Amino acid sequence: MDSLRLKSLKLFQKLKMPKNTLVQDNSKESQKVQDSIKSKDAHNTTQRGREAEDYACKFLIEQGFAVLERNFHTRFGELDIVAKKDGILHFVEVKSGVGFEPVYNLNQAKLKKLTKTLNIYLEKHCVQNSYCLSALILSKQTTNDIFQVRWLENLTIF
Repeated sequence: MDSLRLKSLKLFQKLKMPKNTLVQDNSKESQKVQDSIKSKDAHNTTQRGREAEDYACKFLIEQGFAVLERNFHTRFGELDIVAKKDGILHFVEVKSGVGFEPVYNLNQAKLKKLTKTLNIYLEKHCVQNSYCLSALILSKQTTNDIFQVRWLENLTIF
């Protein structure tokens, strides 16, 4: 059962309505309920991403990095964190997940987008330093666990 339908069923149970009342209903009221659920999911996803990036920044600072910028946007994508350590600029992609392995969300297409975005950053900021694309993988089995951190330095497109 997909998550939207499961959430709808939970909502119907709260309202003490029969399970099949609005499952196939395409009325405006049903659409409002579905849009509300999607909006909450998007908010929760954004909030979880922000929390993971905050955690990643704290981790990097503890490891001796200076965080220079967060969430640098271009039309190709976003750089989560730009940090510097020992004269090397690190473009850090943060991947997090609960109950699954977030490293699998790093793929060739994502790395190409990140590379295009970091090239724009380099050009815009006239960077002459050495640099690399890195990733911080934050995973936990349940929401109450502490993140397990893996640092992947100098990612390449294969």
